Amino acid sequence: MNERRRSLALLAALPALVPAGARAQGPAAAGVNVLAHGAVGDGRTDDTRSLQAAINGCPAGGVVYFPGGRTYLASNLALKPGVRLQGEGAAVLKAINSGDPGYFLATASYAANVPATADEGCELESLVVNAANLKAVALAWRAFYGRVSGCRIFGANDADLLIATPGAGGAAMPNGSMVNNRFIGNWFGGADDHRLRLPRHVVRLFDPSANKATDILFQQNYISGATQSVLEFDTAAGLLFQGNHVYGGPSVFRKGFMGFVCTGNYFENEVVIDDITSGVAAAVFGPGNTLLADLLAKFGSHGDQIVSTGNHYVDRAGLRHCYNDASKLLVSIGDIFARIDPVRFYNHDGRTVQPASSGRFLASNVYLAEARHFWNAGIGVAQRDASDGAGYTRRCVAPLQIRAPHRNGSISLRLALKPLGPSGMYEIEAMANADREPQGEATLRFLAKGTVSRSDGNRYQACLCKLVYRSEEWESAPALTAREREGRLIVELSGSFRGDGRADCFGTCYLKAEG
Repeated sequence: MNERRRSLALLAALPALVPAGARAQGPAAAGVNVLAHGAVGDGRTDDTRSLQAAINGCPAGGVVYFPGGRTYLASNLALKPGVRLQGEGAAVLKAINSGDPGYFLATASYAANVPATADEGCELESLVVNAANLKAVALAWRAFYGRVSGCRIFGANDADLLIATPGAGGAAMPNGSMVNNRFIGNWFGGADDHRLRLPRHVVRLFDPSANKATDILFQQNYISGATQSVLEFDTAAGLLFQGNHVYGGPSVFRKGFMGFVCTGNYFENEVVIDDITSGVAAAVFGPGNTLLADLLAKFGSHGDQIVSTGNHYVDRAGLRHCYNDASKLLVSIGDIFARIDPVRFYNHDGRTVQPASSGRFLASNVYLAEARHFWNAGIGVAQRDASDGAGYTRRCVAPLQIRAPHRNGSISLRLALKPLGPSGMYEIEAMANADREPQGEATLRFLAKGTVSRSDGNRYQACLCKLVYRSEEWESAPALTAREREGRLIVELSGSFRGDGRADCFGTCYLKAEG
């Protein structure tokens, strides 16, 4: 029995041992070889008719095979439902740039501009698609249960990949008919040829009705280089954007996202969340993304929550929130920031800093590497439980970690707390430690309290802070102050020392309702 199992395992492994050249003949045997239909692939001959004839003649479930080491010229091609275009090695499809056909490759229903369901089972695999400065798009996709994998697509002026529910002439299709498309392991944009202009968008998802493009996966793609935005996603439901590398322009996610997960990606340029549909609880970002530039929540974002969770904001990257009364909450959970001012609020023109009342910000388990304070950003704490009657306690937790190395410098922690009710008490506990044990100095411990009066006559216990510092030599004992400004409690902690020291401040903020 064991011998039989080993034999079966060896047989199962045999396809992986067949030479690549021999294995590539499998699709040709099961489908259609474009050379058999008269394609030349010499980079000079117009192969449009031969290639389209090969596609049209391939049965559903079959493969149109492009032998490698050739460049096939064509004007524009329509993909057939249920057919895979398969390249071998350096098989190149290059557009003949004549007139303005609107697309180079397109699924059949898009090309025909018919108000029908999307094309089922279209696939592209291991092809280089060079749109060669075509004025429109390189690949127009209107399919369901489709897949594009292992391809390099570039060279269009408008978009290298357009996923669109309307057809080429704007014809709409029934609801929910463009589902379960996969884009895996591709390279979009990033042309090496300096004669090719950058597109306006490298990848664009366009679904004006917001309920037809669903369950789309972008995974392990390299997406680069655009004049306006590398990614332009207008509405989707059930979109998973995972493990991609994006650079060369901002990434824009706008309108109607429902069930959107963006995780494990590397963004070298700004990410913009804009005009998220009202009433949609949008967990937009994270976990595991790395950003070299800001995540910007623009004033058009009406979602219940814009959430950043478990992401790493490198160097000067942070969260920016443009002034918007409709935006309910900007949330950062478990993020790591490297900048001094990781959270900033702006007005409509994107320049003037607004008070935190322009939008609420909630930080939870956030680590601020090399940071000293939040800059003009309010920390709005949310109610943890529903009890708000006499004798009950609302416990609102917003832990912070702040790391600030200095030499002959100072330590500063500033929290701006916005009361949620007409009365209440904030209780703040913070701790700071140096990264080295003191030399000849005892650990300094003290307890500080502050009380402020509000204009409405209510009095607040501002803070209760327990602080622990270690450093070689203190010039001034750390001091804590609390005051009210514009309806917020401002808590400031400061101190200075000589020598090397590192302060790690972390704490929890509680709100207690008065009886």
